[in-house]
Amino acid sequence: MSVPVRLATFCGALLLGIFVMLYRHHAPTIDSALHTSHLKPEDWIFSVMGPLCVLGAVRGYLKQPENFDWRWGFWLVVGAAMIYAEAADAVWLKEATCRIFLGRHQHNANGNCYQPN
Repeated sequence: MSVPVRLATFCGALLLGIFVMLYRHHAPTIDSALHTSHLKPEDWIFSVMGPLCVLGAVRGYLKQPENFDWRWGFWLVVGAAMIYAEAADAVWLKEATCRIFLGRHQHNANGNCYQPN
């Protein structure tokens, strides 16, 4: 691994460790500030994958703008929609991005891709 990748990995692990350490002692305060106690696993996926899609597209463009693969633009829009859907709690947008992200474009037998309950 290159030095920047090692440094980014170390910083990510350090931030995660600090968050876990703070969360152990201040969980109620953090939950009330971030509203994380009510999130389901599907919402956590939106909260993680949305920013990863956006950051991946932005990183790819900033790293090599002249050779940028414009298919990342699609994932930039999907990632931004995931972030907005989670922040605004827009169930219809969560359903749409869930179908795109999981590749379920047809209507399935059990109804929705995103289960609000």
